[in-house]
Amino acid sequence: MVNMNKNSLNERNSFFLLRNVLFFILIFPLFHPHLLAEENSLQGPSFYKPDERMAIVRPEWKKQKIKYSTKYKDADVVAVLDQHLYPLVDKLIEKFAEEENLKIVIFKGTCGISAGMLNRKEVDIGGFCCPPAPTDRLPGLVFDTIGITPNAVIVNNANPITNMSFRDVQKIFAGEINRWDELSSIDAKSFKKPISVITRLHCKLRAGHWRRILDNENLFSLTRQEVASIPDMLARVAALRGSIGFVARWKLDYNGWGEKVKSLQIDGISPKDKNALAEGRYPFYKVLNLARWTGIAENPYTEKLISYIKKNLTEDKKLKYLVTYDKLQKNGWRFYGDELIGEPKK
Repeated sequence: MVNMNKNSLNERNSFFLLRNVLFFILIFPLFHPHLLAEENSLQGPSFYKPDERMAIVRPEWKKQKIKYSTKYKDADVVAVLDQHLYPLVDKLIEKFAEEENLKIVIFKGTCGISAGMLNRKEVDIGGFCCPPAPTDRLPGLVFDTIGITPNAVIVNNANPITNMSFRDVQKIFAGEINRWDELSSIDAKSFKKPISVITRLHCKLRAGHWRRILDNENLFSLTRQEVASIPDMLARVAALRGSIGFVARWKLDYNGWGEKVKSLQIDGISPKDKNALAEGRYPFYKVLNLARWTGIAENPYTEKLISYIKKNLTEDKKLKYLVTYDKLQKNGWRFYGDELIGEPKK
């Protein structure tokens, strides 16, 4: 039997109290990442640090070169681009191929498809609309940022609201505000409709995108309607007068969506305001990255191709909201090599 006096018990209790406090401060946030957000305790991370690598590969994988599908074995370059990058750069890639007399094969995919094909070493370039997750950082893979493009909070055109605060956006998507006339604005008071929250929670392991509203799916409204694709998002918001969703702003300029759906200002700032986006004042955006191999898996044409894309981005309709990498650098956004890794200091 161990006999403890009152002083030793007090010391032991103090030790356990201190240990629990330290656990709460240091360890608890690791299991609740939204608690680490700098500006808002419900907002997720905008970027992960480039030294946060969690990709685990076999030793023989590191020695493996790129192996194309037999269908494209005679290609000079094979790339897979997510559905946001593809329509922005496909013509430039075709032009580069023609000028360099190369056969370049391009797949249209998603961030997940890009990650999978890179992991299997089936492609030379993978395109992403999000900053890389630690699991995306494979040995020998480097990321090159093309630029950022605004995500818009969208509502049905019948909705009289034109502006909303960032905090009200969070409350609506969290299910804390369930009717439009619960908002404080004069326009909202006349719109006596229940709110239908429409979400498309893709790329859950990656930072940025919808996680800039709320960090994870558990924070979103229990009554939200999840859709599988961008066209589904637009169609649902266009069909439901009281709905709200989010999508890349340039998507509203195609297929007549702008006549059925509109984007909102956030705290008085429009997603179409490129200067506000460049200066870090507009809160929602996509980061467009191209990943390429270095080392044993490197293709001699990929670095030149990506450089060509970055130098020849033009102001056509699809690119008119894009803030290019060089403008981000001028506005103090943080880069690690050619990869965007942080917002400008405020």
